[in-house]
Amino acid sequence: MNLYFKERIITSKEKIIEKEGHILVSNHPNTLFDPLNVAHTSPKIVHFLANAGLFKGKIANWFFSTFYCIKIERPEDVKGRTIRNDDAFQRSYDFLANGGALYIAPEGSSWVEKNISKVKTGTARIALNTLNSHPNKMEDLKIIPIGLNYNKIGSFRENLIINIGEPISTAEYYDGFKQNSVQSIRSLTQQIESQLQQLTIHLPNSPLDNLFHWCEIILTNEKKLKALATFQRNKKLETALATLQNAHPKEWEQLNLTANKYFTLLSKHNLTDEVINFNLNFLFFIKKLCSTIFWALLFIFCNILVGPLVYILLLITKKAKLYEGYNSTAHVLLSLFLLPLWMAIISSIFSILQISTIYTIIGISLIFPAMIWLKLSLKKLSLNGRYFFYRHLCHKNTDFCTNILTHRSTLSIKINELLSH
Repeated sequence: MNLYFKERIITSKEKIIEKEGHILVSNHPNTLFDPLNVAHTSPKIVHFLANAGLFKGKIANWFFSTFYCIKIERPEDVKGRTIRNDDAFQRSYDFLANGGALYIAPEGSSWVEKNISKVKTGTARIALNTLNSHPNKMEDLKIIPIGLNYNKIGSFRENLIINIGEPISTAEYYDGFKQNSVQSIRSLTQQIESQLQQLTIHLPNSPLDNLFHWCEIILTNEKKLKALATFQRNKKLETALATLQNAHPKEWEQLNLTANKYFTLLSKHNLTDEVINFNLNFLFFIKKLCSTIFWALLFIFCNILVGPLVYILLLITKKAKLYEGYNSTAHVLLSLFLLPLWMAIISSIFSILQISTIYTIIGISLIFPAMIWLKLSLKKLSLNGRYFFYRHLCHKNTDFCTNILTHRSTLSIKINELLSH
């Protein structure tokens, strides 16, 4: 997992319980990656509640049953018949009462959007019924909320912030549960939902999501920060934009309109905000020209060494037409199979060409770094190409350059004003 992510930071790890049974809950934007990332925070072997759809087929059923998964049926899994989860629930109660750590994705399904969807009541039911079915073994059962914050889902070598929240005491709701189970379950569920919203970037509507995305791009290009500092700035931006939308809708609408015009203009000319920040003087142009030559040479080298491997991997993922949240999982699983195969092919080619053992070892050891360099060089070449095009546009049409810089300056001032309050 640490190889897949560029930065992978866990905050407040001391809040994870080491001895007693507990439930781990998180948002669910990245399918099978989410339970693995959550499990990595715990010293225990974590078991998982998994939807019954994953168990279809003999191999899948064996795999998920063997690797600590408890099958849970949802309405979409049973095709109209009665849902039968009594056995799964009892297994969960017994497992927790015996000191186990159980992971649940309380939203029920995976969503790539930066938004905590309505949390289902299942987690609260399992927690309270565990206390109810094992009164002599457990006085309390903690639910530990965890916010998974991927800066870009489905991409290799991006950042992940894992925020661990304050454990929620189920015992505080248990007395009420004995009197009015429905109300206690609802209250505990609301507490879980509220904590997950605090631990993640929560954008409950599409206009807010769009504006946040645009503002985030501008802030990132003005000042790049480390992964944790970036999340903290984004959390502040989320709060500022939500407050502006609710308290000052006219100002919010004006900001949204300006941002929309600016990014539409960029898209029309195939430009990015990062390019607009670049200097247009001659020395910077020479620097970018030298940079382009370097990245082009690296791109050619990486293509020779790992190009076919990377393109086959991407082609398989594309042809499979997977839901976006499954891309990371698909890339990792395919790499586990294709990477050793590609190493064997490279080794055979070097042997046929009678290249010495030392150079063969060097070549094979460079395969994984070359996959990273290939992505990076492609990104840099694309950026430099846009820069040269932008420079050409500005020399050809100074009004265009003035107009786009005015839009950006207006946006930047307003966004930074919001964050300074």
